[in-house]
Formats: sequence, C-alpha cells, structure tokens
Amino acid sequence: MQIEDLKDKITAIESICEYIHGSGINYDWKFTINKKYICCKNAFHCMDENGYYDGIQDFTIKFPITEKLYDFKLIFNGKQYYANKFHLRDYLEQTIMYGIDSCNGVK
Repeated sequence: MQIEDLKDKITAIESICEYIHGSGINYDWKFTINKKYICCKNAFHCMDENGYYDGIQDFTIKFPITEKLYDFKLIFNGKQYYANKFHLRDYLEQTIMYGIDSCNGVK
C-alpha cells in the first residue's frame, strides 16, 4: 500500500470512529498501527434496564491495512462479562458497519 493510500485510510477510520462516538461509546479513541492493522481502542459504557450505568467493556476495532474496511475485527479486551450480558458484539458490529456506510467515499 502506498503511503498516501494509508494516510487516506487512516483519515477515513478516524472519521468513522468520530461518527460512531456516543450512545455508549463515550471515551476517547486511542489509535495504533502495526504491519497488518490500524487498531482503534475505546470502551462501551453499559446501562442497565433502569438507565443506570452498570459497567464498562473495553474493545478494539482492528481495520486491516490492505483489505476493505468492512473486513474489520472486533475484539473485546479483558473479561467479556459485559460484552456477553448486553450482547455488545452484534450492537457494536452493526454500529461500526453503519459508520462505514455513513462516511461516504471511504475505501
């Protein structure tokens, strides 16, 4: 991948992360890059059925450098109690895909 293409992809990923921020994804994004992935770390602030905050689930989105953005991987960091309790995988994956769709023109 050319350096300009990588810069464009990073910019697109930053836009996606900013777009999906809020509604539980309430913390600052932390970005890292390795040979295969652009990694975006954040946490989801879970709420119980009464509207009270119940816990925090850390997660990482790994966007492949050489593949399409839709080929991302969602990883839950640490214990997965809240991820399982609140069925976060489906919700976060749909939210990420919506973010990709909403940020038109990203590759």
